[in-house]
Amino acid sequence: MKLSQSIQSIFEPLDNNTSVLIEDKFTSYRIEYLTSKNLTLDIDTKIAGVLDKIPNNDDWQLSLSIDNFNSSVTLASSTKNYQSFNDELRKVLNDVEDEQITLKFEIKKNVNYTANIYDFSSFCDFVKGRTTIQFLDTIKDNILRKKLCFFIVGEDIENFYSQRIEFSSSEFNSFKDLPDKANQLREVCNFANYAEYPFLPTYFYLEQRPTSPNSITEKLDRLTVIFSIASIFDITSIKEKNIFEYKLNGFKTLQGNFKIDETNTSSIIEYMKIFDWIYSNSGNVADKINLSRNILSIYLKSEKPIEISNDVFFSIQSGFKTYLQQNLNRYIEIRNKISDQLIAITEKSNNIIENYLGDFKKSIITFISYFISVFLLKFLSSNKPGKLNKIFDDDTTNISLAFLAISFLYLLFSIWSLDQEIERLELRYKNLKGRFLDLLVQEDINRILNDDVEFRKEKEFIKKRRRVYSFLWIATLLILLMVILLCSERLSFLFP
Repeated sequence: MKLSQSIQSIFEPLDNNTSVLIEDKFTSYRIEYLTSKNLTLDIDTKIAGVLDKIPNNDDWQLSLSIDNFNSSVTLASSTKNYQSFNDELRKVLNDVEDEQITLKFEIKKNVNYTANIYDFSSFCDFVKGRTTIQFLDTIKDNILRKKLCFFIVGEDIENFYSQRIEFSSSEFNSFKDLPDKANQLREVCNFANYAEYPFLPTYFYLEQRPTSPNSITEKLDRLTVIFSIASIFDITSIKEKNIFEYKLNGFKTLQGNFKIDETNTSSIIEYMKIFDWIYSNSGNVADKINLSRNILSIYLKSEKPIEISNDVFFSIQSGFKTYLQQNLNRYIEIRNKISDQLIAITEKSNNIIENYLGDFKKSIITFISYFISVFLLKFLSSNKPGKLNKIFDDDTTNISLAFLAISFLYLLFSIWSLDQEIERLELRYKNLKGRFLDLLVQEDINRILNDDVEFRKEKEFIKKRRRVYSFLWIATLLILLMVILLCSERLSFLFP
């Protein structure tokens, strides 16, 4: 039984034509009507049985005032002195003749994350008398501070709830500690009123609905739609607390406005599908929202703002599959380009070491050819071919030592040139990685290049070969120097 019915069963209305005022608001509840002076003897027991059921977090006061009387008989939750109230009331009523008796019962609701509703139909009337944004302003502090606005209804109703708002005659069950998508939303959408209303459409979308709609569900549906649009369209704003402005940039640009209290909610499910898909964990949010805007710009009509058909979401999904396929081909193409350039760098590293080896070979072959020619000339010019003196005279010794010096300098130049080529190779590899940052993320580039493992191996290969060839080059020059020393007439005193 409703609280108002229980009170009227104790304090009966004056007659059948008596108007009973019942107001149930977010922070208060009130009953007021003219009552009869005919009361039952056990009024204190009956009133206690009714008022003791009111939750302790709410404060209430019952008063009966009589025309031409300067005072009224009151009962408050702070004292709950039912016997004293009963005695005083009966004493006053003994003096009542034709005066009218006005009953007033008021409750001051202490709203935390819960709010009590004592007359659901009256509360629906209260909500109906407010605009959608006024209703939002009424409950927004609870959602912001407590992340939940739970209405406990003191009568049997069909429970209905969203992720943050619930109307129930039993324990609440809708609260979910979900990940906050606000940062993602702010990166891709410009909702001018975000600082005042930092809400997602899921806060208002009813996951369980009553069989028959009411003024509350209607306003929640409107809020779901406008916050869905704010989470999908490019630019949106709430003007004058009732005008919603929007701008959508897709294949074509659409912009306009509509009255929030006249919001068409027929597309609510479709918008929620699009919202859930865009901000899901699969895929890139920016890619998905841009594609959605392109498709929506095709379906939306200026004469029917924000109204979309039931097949828009399927079109968006199909478009995204095509987009992914195109991107996959593009991705493979980019990956192949990186691989081709990596192969080119590998070939370049091979050329570098081959050139160094070529320099070594040319230097040694040149010197050996010189030695052979000197030996043959010495042999052919000898008077006693069977016995050769020292092969290198003063001139040939000087020339040979000069060749050795030139070859050593050429060694140093080749090493310096090789180091320069290695630096160029490193720069080319670094530029290769930087060139694709506009197309791929750094992590993907690192994965394709195997975290530089192959390049480091190529560079180590070059350095290892440089050490080996440089050692051979220097060893060869030392051997040739020993030969000159052993075969030189000028230096014969060293090796008699």
